[in-house]
Amino acid sequence: MEPLDDTAAVTALGFPTATPVLDVLRPQPPQESERLSTGDHFFISSAVIVAFIKLQYIRAFVDSMAHQSLLAFWAGIVGLPLLAFVAAAAVHQLGHMFGGLITGFETVAIKIGQFRLRDKTETTDVLALGFLVMRSCSPERLRRRLIVLFLSGPLLSIVLPVVLEAGLRLVQNRWGALNFVVSASVDVFSALSFLIGISTLLPDKDSSGNFSDGTRLVMLLENDVRAARLLAMLELQQRSNSGDHPRNWGEDLVARAVAPKDESFDTVAANWLAYLWASAGQDLNPATKYLERALNALGSSPGHLRDRIFLEAAIFQAWYRHNLVKAQLWKSQIVNPNLLPIWERRRLDIASCWAEGKSFDAWEQLQAHLQQVRQLPLSPLRTSAERDALEWKGQMESRMLTGAWATMHSWPYQRQTQLV
Repeated sequence: MEPLDDTAAVTALGFPTATPVLDVLRPQPPQESERLSTGDHFFISSAVIVAFIKLQYIRAFVDSMAHQSLLAFWAGIVGLPLLAFVAAAAVHQLGHMFGGLITGFETVAIKIGQFRLRDKTETTDVLALGFLVMRSCSPERLRRRLIVLFLSGPLLSIVLPVVLEAGLRLVQNRWGALNFVVSASVDVFSALSFLIGISTLLPDKDSSGNFSDGTRLVMLLENDVRAARLLAMLELQQRSNSGDHPRNWGEDLVARAVAPKDESFDTVAANWLAYLWASAGQDLNPATKYLERALNALGSSPGHLRDRIFLEAAIFQAWYRHNLVKAQLWKSQIVNPNLLPIWERRRLDIASCWAEGKSFDAWEQLQAHLQQVRQLPLSPLRTSAERDALEWKGQMESRMLTGAWATMHSWPYQRQTQLV
């Protein structure tokens, strides 16, 4: 859904602002429920077909387990397929991790639902692959490296079962039949892993708006506008990681990132990066537009970026629009505030204090925040946080000085009014 940029059109519809989502005047599009993608439908239907084809084999397995204890029976009937599926899904993600390792992509987060085994995500991390969030370590040959990265998951999911089944047949031919449970485990894992590999190559996107590996490969091979968007996003991320100030990212690069508009996570991520660029340059009009577009498309996006955008919406309302109520409303949308960096949460505290009219208290909090940032280990992240804090300090002092100057000049007028 496109946000309404024309103020007159918005007002005609009953909205007094061109940013109805940001101003909480129009409900944010709900997050899409877990729908089945084309790959999911293929995987489920194919698994059912394979089960029917191997019905005699499954019956023999059930008969063999029936002679075991009740615990062993249910562990074999339910636990074995479940563990095989988990192992097959893990192999697919390991394929992406290995592909990233050899092509210069760092795995910065591994997240399974609400559980995170690793989390080093930053504000500009926008490359999500299933359970993984990855970051490019180099801008060189980015398109070719991405093709390898997206292909590596399905490739390992397809090749490993072939190798395992070939090894199983070789062992059985040389040393005789193996334990029936071991053989069945290998067969179930191989079937599920192969189906996962094929299903992820089918073009579609999941309920989080992430494109499948197949879709990514097609867009990169065709080098279409969606591929240009992805390459521009990762180049912006690379510039941020190298310490380049967002206002120096370049208007052409940002324009290429936000040009395609669709209901995907890439639209959210591109407009989020564009917002960081515009706000760093103190260009408030485009910054507001990009933040509104990101919020408007946020219904489908991974959680690691949703909370960051909600936090920024709260800061925006408090700092730029002095609206503490709407800032608190956006703050309440954050699902996992403790997973956000503490210096980002401090920014909201400072902006909220400013929105309450306690400008000097906000300035003191910013001074304390700056000192805490300077105590962090020296790194590009610390340099960026210190630079942003100093710029914010300059803006705050400029506003305070302007307010004091306006107050001083209003005294003579107030006295004249009182005398009259």
